[in-house]
Amino acid sequence: MLTEAFGDEPYDKQAGKLQTSKTALRSFFTWIKYCTDKKALSANNSSMSWDAIEQASFAKEEALAFFHGVWRVTDQTKAWNLKGKDDYQRKITWINAPAGKKGGKPSNLSHPIAYAVSAKSKNKDLAAYIVALASQPIPNMRHSVTTNHTPINYGEQSMPEVVDKGWALVAATPMLKYAGFMPNHPKIGQYNAVIFKGIQGVETGRLTAQAAADFVVDELGNELGKDVVIKN
Repeated sequence: MLTEAFGDEPYDKQAGKLQTSKTALRSFFTWIKYCTDKKALSANNSSMSWDAIEQASFAKEEALAFFHGVWRVTDQTKAWNLKGKDDYQRKITWINAPAGKKGGKPSNLSHPIAYAVSAKSKNKDLAAYIVALASQPIPNMRHSVTTNHTPINYGEQSMPEVVDKGWALVAATPMLKYAGFMPNHPKIGQYNAVIFKGIQGVETGRLTAQAAADFVVDELGNELGKDVVIKN
């Protein structure tokens, strides 16, 4: 999400390959360095556990901003003993990740899941039917309302149960205007791991922004080969 705010699109749809931009990476890592130097980001942020990040900083109100998904609303409501939409929104507000440069656009991230049915399955028709059935508006709406995951169809946000119980889903839907999507690519895990190493290098002071960008480009090329496109 943050790399996209600096113009680094992770996926080339035409080629069906992962991609990155040297210029965008350098800008992103320059921002990480600036935030760490100003102590807006902890120098060990990327090595902290989720519990440490959430409980030690956000829950104790020692942090200004927290990257999270709408599915965390239920946990947050319970943690602060909030009484519904109005109480929650007085305590917490949401924004998209701001643009990395003036004139750019904000960004957000969604992670759609693709379900695949093995051709070798003895029950492949039944499996495909179950996936299709679960994707229909009513079953999917019930899943959305009980888990705070945005529905897969826009029309679901006007269904009575969503309006009555899913205020967070309705509030989050307009933010999808700026959403990018986690690529459904078999090597996205390796791709993300390399970016993560670059972030750690900058946060801890081991790498400059330029060195981190160079490291990521080299590592992606070595690990992913023809599956990644490197742009300037």
